[in-house]
Amino acid sequence: MSGTGTRHEDRQRPTVGEGLVSNRLRRAAGQLGGVLAMYEAGRHPAEILDQIAAVRGALDAVALAILDEHAATCDRQALDEESRRAVTDLTTTVRRYVHAR
Repeated sequence: MSGTGTRHEDRQRPTVGEGLVSNRLRRAAGQLGGVLAMYEAGRHPAEILDQIAAVRGALDAVALAILDEHAATCDRQALDEESRRAVTDLTTTVRRYVHAR
């Protein structure tokens, strides 16, 4: 990558609470395993779809937590007020998209 930007590999991974992301991802993985077991057991499709929606919600919450931390880092690094407003606008737009799905 050329230019003055920092490559993603060079950045420290943001910390979103102590173990928050890892715990939530493990919980979502467990939920997904439960969905597979429900499907293989022949459970009613409505029950399976409800659980899929729960897994998606859990993953969306993790994604938003990571986004918020990253946006806060970008906001702290922004050189001017216009850049900070752009970061805020971006996170607001992404949140709106996630909640609209």
